[in-house]
Amino acid sequence: MRRNYDVVVIGGGVQGLSLAYNLARGGLHRVAVLEKSYIGSGAS
Repeated sequence: MRRNYDVVVIGGGVQGLSLAYNLARGGLHRVAVLEKSYIGSGAS
């Protein structure tokens, strides 16, 4: 796991994952997604 990120997204639901995906497509390749349970568990 890296120690430095361009962006940290809080929440791994649909919205958080969509945001992380679009940020990465836009050029920010050091994007972390933090989720308290498992990815997709809340499903926004």
